Amino acid sequence: MDCIPICMPVRAFVAVEVPVGELKGMDEVLHELGAVPGLKCVERHNIHITIRFLGDVSDQLLAAIESAIADALQGASGFQTRVYGIGAFPSERDIRVVWAGAISPALEDIAAKINAAIDKLGLKADKSFTPHITLARLKQRQFERASREIVAKHRSAEFGSYNVSKVKLKKSTLAPSGPIYEDIRAWDLPPPSG
Repeated sequence: MDCIPICMPVRAFVAVEVPVGELKGMDEVLHELGAVPGLKCVERHNIHITIRFLGDVSDQLLAAIESAIADALQGASGFQTRVYGIGAFPSERDIRVVWAGAISPALEDIAAKINAAIDKLGLKADKSFTPHITLARLKQRQFERASREIVAKHRSAEFGSYNVSKVKLKKSTLAPSGPIYEDIRAWDLPPPSG
């Protein structure tokens, strides 16, 4: 009897990666967050800015998403993103996620184009794009006060800027130790002209 391959949905998202080593003071903040027992820091090599979380998508839809992203990036160039300040979702009084702010009009423009292109495929975003870099997730509520102190200490931290030269469609596989990310496809952004 012949086996029919079953295409399993892929948990995917669109992102730009963040080179932590290029951001002054970020390693110190990650070290402080990592010292809080109830906080789970994002693995250094997994730190990114999510442009669009897609959830579980079929191979067929993934191909359409790739095409939509490629169209959305026509004429786009590389850009700088400034990383500034530490905050928390949903708020500093009720911490679930600790993040660093990402400031870039070019990133917001590219995100708007990508999101509009994906929306046309019938996939509606569950929330609007808010540029940020997730650093840690609070897993044990009794450590919220320690987390709040770190956020307050670095609320106005200036981490500098870095160049974004790629947009990536990534696969996320959930594992007990944390998510494993793999590139599905990457689009190079040429250096800005001028």
